[in-house]
Amino acid sequence: MTNVSKEQHPKNTRTHGLAFIREAENAIQEKTELPEVRMTTKKRPKKVAQAPVSLGAKAREKLPYSVVYYPNHYGAFFGFAEDESSPVVLCACSETAI
Repeated sequence: MTNVSKEQHPKNTRTHGLAFIREAENAIQEKTELPEVRMTTKKRPKKVAQAPVSLGAKAREKLPYSVVYYPNHYGAFFGFAEDESSPVVLCACSETAI
């Protein structure tokens, strides 16, 4: 391996790939040791646990109207009921949209 200063190191140039190839070609022609290949890996972002998504299901929640009707994938409005047999009502926050 050839010793190069920090300024001359291929990582510090825009064409680090080409510089490495030229260095390797020179080493082959001169029959000297090939340059060391330095592999770098990018750190992957940590996986974040995603909240469960309801796609049109009915669930019981700890709310004044305990039965919640979740919208399907493209829906926007949540429905609420006191129990499964009572009529569905919408939240007052959705009033302007409706």
